[in-house]
Amino acid sequence: MKAKSLKMFVASFISLCAFTATMPVLAVNNQTNGGGGTAQDSTAALIIAGSEKCGITANNSNGGLGVTVTQVTPGKPCGDAGIEVGDIIIAVNTKATSTLRQLDDAISNATGAVPVIVQDVNSGDIFQIIVTFS
Repeated sequence: MKAKSLKMFVASFISLCAFTATMPVLAVNNQTNGGGGTAQDSTAALIIAGSEKCGITANNSNGGLGVTVTQVTPGKPCGDAGIEVGDIIIAVNTKATSTLRQLDDAISNATGAVPVIVQDVNSGDIFQIIVTFS
């Protein structure tokens, strides 16, 4: 019963996020800067400031509903909790993480046992993982 309730909650949460005006625009930034060089690709994987704390590198997901994990460091909290490359982090501690900035803010402020809502990229299942930060 709890798993079904969690799936219903997450499905509602995703639907709500899909209709908000704060969803990121996912476009490749190919503009040139003033020095003649090309600006950095906005879809490239970025190391988030909280990555040392949690042990992941992430990228905005293509659908805009979460952040895709591109690298996991073994022995760090996220890796120990079971987060894997390809997983999509939807929320951290009940806060939506539809952008890298939101994920960084949520992880930077996290302490103790923190619930993380994750979608498994292979199965499509959505579940909660508890990540313990020191």
